[in-house]
Amino acid sequence: DGVAILWRRRRLDEALKRHVFLELEKGRRTKAAQVALLQRLRLSSDEAGMGGRGIVVCSTHLRASADDAFRMQQASEVVSALSDFARGDEQIVLADVNSFATLNSATGGNATNVYDYFTACGYRCAYRAVGKDSNIPSYTTWAGWASGDFRATCDHIFVSKGIHVSAVLDVPSSESLADAFPERLPNRAYPSDHMSLIADLVIT
Repeated sequence: DGVAILWRRRRLDEALKRHVFLELEKGRRTKAAQVALLQRLRLSSDEAGMGGRGIVVCSTHLRASADDAFRMQQASEVVSALSDFARGDEQIVLADVNSFATLNSATGGNATNVYDYFTACGYRCAYRAVGKDSNIPSYTTWAGWASGDFRATCDHIFVSKGIHVSAVLDVPSSESLADAFPERLPNRAYPSDHMSLIADLVIT
């Protein structure tokens, strides 16, 4: 359930950070596993004359053993904290939302899952933003359990306005993974039950 944000010190300087605990116990915040880590980074002064330019990165993991209403509440707290913390700077949100977006997930109207909620709040999915025919991965987790396979798309990279998505790396096709690894995830090639999502992002 842990989250982290890593960066190259020669490219980015550390600024303020904030932890937002997303769990409640008897109506009060508790330091449980579900947390949003907000980190402000500044472009180093030798980066093309853009020294001091800020960007906010958020890494979060919403609770799996809950219903979508609870995760929507957690997502609302993340978005509210980001709005207050970022103060207009560009934002990147790296999230395991444990809310399962579909390939045809709505782009307007009332949000029915956490993916829809983030897009309704103005964030763009990096995988959909890279091109007109792009789409979210067909899966980001595919666990082979004794009770059967569990496959879903619940991990996302969201970006705010001002960030251009130049490329993304898709996950292996369902057919190739199923043929090579009957145990699904994790396996000898992929050490987690979630796939890594990778995007090239440009601050315009």
